[in-house]
Amino acid sequence: MEGLTVQNLKYRLDDFLKLEADKQRNILGKLLYPKIVAHSGNQYAPKITGMLVDFDVLTVQDILEMLEDDQILEERIQEAKDLILSEGKQ
Repeated sequence: MEGLTVQNLKYRLDDFLKLEADKQRNILGKLLYPKIVAHSGNQYAPKITGMLVDFDVLTVQDILEMLEDDQILEERIQEAKDLILSEGKQ
């Protein structure tokens, strides 16, 4: 899917949803990663990205909502970061 933007993805959502789950996660991860780096820096960005594209936890719609709403994204990033840090203390 060239021209990777949230708007393009939403416009072609039917095509996107026909892709294998791994490809969907990969595409969503590519959209999320730069935003996560901007919010939390490089240290946790790969792990947070992986956590936020986990379809057992969030739906495609949830992830698209995060991509469009910085407040929701910031909350999810903070939740993920808190989880990572709490796991590190155990």
